[in-house]
Amino acid sequence: MDVVGVEELEAAGAWDRIQDDPDGSLADFGITLDESQSSTLFDGMNECKDMRAYFEETLTTEGLPPELSACVLDGIDDATLQRIIMAGFTEGDAGLDAEADLTAAVEQAASECAAAGAA
Repeated sequence: MDVVGVEELEAAGAWDRIQDDPDGSLADFGITLDESQSSTLFDGMNECKDMRAYFEETLTTEGLPPELSACVLDGIDDATLQRIIMAGFTEGDAGLDAEADLTAAVEQAASECAAAGAA
């Protein structure tokens, strides 16, 4: 709320939209963020939960073995991780799909891990 603002959330009807679809992205709720707001939101999220650990958990939940998930995460720099997390959070899968370099970064890290024997 500090990043977007209560008035903007109310104007977007975000409260009702979030109740209808708690797993939706900010874009689904009619909310867009500029780069500064996105960075501030990521920092706040990272204070509540380690976003690296969250991403590793997500990879494991999606079917990667824990060792491979950890290796992939080690191959992704902080700036790219932030972009991945925020694209998913603000725009959902469409945001991730729209940024081919983010998908390529994860695929490259996974390929390097597989080549190194991580499974």
